[in-house]
Amino acid sequence: MTKREFMEKLTRELENRRVADAEDIIEEYRQHFEFKLADGYSQEEIAAKLGDPAALAAQFAESGEGKSAGAGSRILVRVGLGFVDLLEGMIFLMLLAFGLVLTAATAAFAVSGVCLAVGSGMFEPVAPMPYGAALLLGLALLALSVLTATGCTWYGVYLRQSVRMYFRFRSNAIARAEGRAVLPAASPRPRLSGEKARRLRKTARISLTAFAVLFVAALVASMLLAGAFEFWHAWGWFGYAGL
Repeated sequence: MTKREFMEKLTRELENRRVADAEDIIEEYRQHFEFKLADGYSQEEIAAKLGDPAALAAQFAESGEGKSAGAGSRILVRVGLGFVDLLEGMIFLMLLAFGLVLTAATAAFAVSGVCLAVGSGMFEPVAPMPYGAALLLGLALLALSVLTATGCTWYGVYLRQSVRMYFRFRSNAIARAEGRAVLPAASPRPRLSGEKARRLRKTARISLTAFAVLFVAALVASMLLAGAFEFWHAWGWFGYAGL
């Protein structure tokens, strides 16, 4: 069964059974197909794993008729999820904090790169260096800021999908305890359009290459301008007396 056939049959069965929130259910299954197709599965494999659309629609119809598990089971599930919520909340906060640190580092690389490239003298009291070497190092830092900004984008997309995956797991756990039908598990991989994913990968490759080339060029230029391999000694960095 293809994706189109599956979705048409599911839509028809949900409408015939007058299932509440049918549009939301259809959208969830449509997204499930898109995620699995991006993972390399065929339409037929995905449809076979999901099962008969008529049976799925019947489950959602039955879940609206008040069928429910015992009160003790529901309470136990909710208490257990409460502890899991606390743990997941701390994990997500730590992941968010790391994302903020990565974002701050991106901004620092960009500001430092601009200051070095325009010769603002911001670093002169700490690390004086000729403008030629400073320009190359500044451009390298700008390329690094683009690379880390790309990394921040990917990180944010994956973090958002992780949150979505957890809340889907949570809602399905409650649905099972209450005797309601469950939706497909959310994919751990975020769904990006092919064009956007290619653009991000291309940006990452170009910025990484530019950073590597410019950083090496800055090192070589510094050695030549200082006339010494250990140019930081010659320029009096880190408390060394200049030669």
